[in-house]
Amino acid sequence: MRVQSTPEVIPMFVGGEFYPDPRWVRAEPQLHTTGLYFLNGGRACLTVIAAALRARGVRRILLPSYLCPSIPKTLRACGLPTAFYRVRADLSLDLEDIARQQSRAQALYFINYFGFAHPPAVRAFMQDYQRSGGWVVEDNAQAGFLEPSVGDFVFNSLRKLCAHDGAYLHSRVDLAPLLASFPPVPNPRLPLIRAYRQGLYAYQVEHRGSHARLRALYRQAERLYERLPVIHGDAQERCEIEHLDWAGLRQARRSNYQTLLDLLNSIPQAVPVFPQLQADTLPLGLPVYLPRGLRDRVYEALGQAGVGAVIHWPPHARADPHTRAAAERMLTLPVDERARRKHMEYVALQLSRALAGV
Repeated sequence: MRVQSTPEVIPMFVGGEFYPDPRWVRAEPQLHTTGLYFLNGGRACLTVIAAALRARGVRRILLPSYLCPSIPKTLRACGLPTAFYRVRADLSLDLEDIARQQSRAQALYFINYFGFAHPPAVRAFMQDYQRSGGWVVEDNAQAGFLEPSVGDFVFNSLRKLCAHDGAYLHSRVDLAPLLASFPPVPNPRLPLIRAYRQGLYAYQVEHRGSHARLRALYRQAERLYERLPVIHGDAQERCEIEHLDWAGLRQARRSNYQTLLDLLNSIPQAVPVFPQLQADTLPLGLPVYLPRGLRDRVYEALGQAGVGAVIHWPPHARADPHTRAAAERMLTLPVDERARRKHMEYVALQLSRALAGV
């Protein structure tokens, strides 16, 4: 996060992208990834999972009503129809609604939102579903390497947490023959997104470069990510991911989360979705609920103050009214490892001012 010391405010770049930071690079690998498949990203994981499920007779998958729109879009493009179950305002899963609908599908998909694991009752429910013959897909795109997992397929998306492209997929079935059916193809996104990330460092840290040029690079890279069916991960990206100090990143994010959580006690209009850190959580950010009708204006005000808050996903078109209302009030505050306590204090100050101003 960049805090301006001059009257000019340069807008933050948000959207899950980071710049490479040598402070977090280690000489030796920091991850144990034996038995995991390394793919290009979350979309690649979904493509492979959809193919594996269809090959095993799955004709429909049941999804949560609060999710990234690219998830159902990708699954349907792969020939896997979808249905939806309710998610409560606290982002807990409505197990009763799942039970009512599970006969409609042969696979069940759930998300560990913002890096927070669901309670043991959800894990037990998923295991019962598996014992009855269903398949479970566990989405850790916002959680990194969250353990223990319960899914037959478990995947993450590291570009949401660091400055590198790639995703790890764990499967309880052998995916090697399936992956061999996807031929390696060039990935023209990588040179663009690498140039963007290097430019972002120069822009935010060294205060040089062109905002317009960065926006153009980012948009071009995202268009390629949307359009190109790249499945296999890049060896250089994998090496860089595995040499990051993930234990240090986790601790920094947790410290920032707790600091900001404590500061929010003095801002009653901002209600944390997760008011307590779990033991193993690597938080993506700190999501809060704001009063109805204020979220978008607060988001704009924070952006003008140099705070890169995030609006994650719109409610699904068929989401129930409670899920829809919750999604329209949610805003995610930054807690990533680039920030320190003074930045969390600045975020809280600007949030308080923004709420007062609207």
